[in-house]
Formats: sequence, C-alpha cells, structure tokens
Amino acid sequence: MGKDQASCRFPFPSLATTNGRLRTELERRVGSDRGNFWRMASWNHGAAMALIDLADALRDDARIPRRLRELVILRTSQLCGAALPVHHHQDMARAAGVEESIVQAAETGNAEGLDEPCRLTLRIVDSLVMNKRAEPEALSALARLLGEAGAMDIMLLSGFYITVSLTMNSCGIIDEGKGEGGIPWL
Repeated sequence: MGKDQASCRFPFPSLATTNGRLRTELERRVGSDRGNFWRMASWNHGAAMALIDLADALRDDARIPRRLRELVILRTSQLCGAALPVHHHQDMARAAGVEESIVQAAETGNAEGLDEPCRLTLRIVDSLVMNKRAEPEALSALARLLGEAGAMDIMLLSGFYITVSLTMNSCGIIDEGKGEGGIPWL
C-alpha cells in the first residue's frame, strides 16, 4: 500500500480516472484533511455524483437550522461508530457557533437542557439508527414544529450519514492524513 493508503483497508480509486463535473467536485472537496469519503465513493462515478448532489441539497436547500443539521450528523455518526465524521463535524459545529450542549448531547444522547426541536431530533435520529424507522410520535411532533419538509430533511440527512459512516467504517477510513493511529474508533 502506498503512503496515500496508510489509513485505509480498501484502496482509493485513482483520481486520474475522473473527469468533468466529478473531477471538479472532487478537487473542491478533497484535501489533505478532508474528503476521503468522496474519493472512495468515486469508484462509482454516477453514484458519487448522486451523493454529491444529495449532500449539496441537504446543506444548501436545508429547511432546518445549522444547529439541528450538525446534531443530526454528529449523533448519526456517533451511533454508527464513525469517528472521522464525528471529529470533523464537532469542529465544524463549534466553528459555526453551535452550542456546546448540542455537541455534547450528540455524543452522549442526553437531551437534558436542550430545547424541544433538539430533543425531538435526538429521539428521531436514535430511532432511525437503532430501530430503522423514525419514532412516530416524535416525528409528528417535529413535523408540527419544523413542517413536514424540515422533518423529512432530518430523516434524509441521518440516512445520508448512515451511508457515509458505514462506508468509512467498512473501508477503514479512520483518519485523513493525521499520522499513525489516526482518530480512534468510537
């Protein structure tokens, strides 16, 4: 395995095999400290572009506030045991001004002291990951607060990060140029 593969059980495809929009998107998203999920997804160019479009839609067309988006990403990744997205999104959430109580709740699952949208979001993410469906009462309550589109965004975002987490875990992507040992498994 080359130096580029040191922290991965599955080889990355060559970026030389990409062109057009995928190449442009990979150049924008991949760096020494980020982007290995996108590199791995590029084994299937069409799927990689669909995932990029989904990620962009969930971020750019979001009908939920940033604090809830980060809570969904962090909690889903935590429950799936994917340390790298947890690490990255803890940093991103803090840099965006997301309250530390939300970052901690994503790690522990303890909703004490959080507002109702955050408490309901935690319940929904926990039920999606652990029971493979959203808890009906929590989903109805969240839809009343955020609208059906907002509740759907939460479910889609959690599903997307389940995909990200399972791919990263399966391929052994545990760091991104962080050196020997990388970020520990959760």
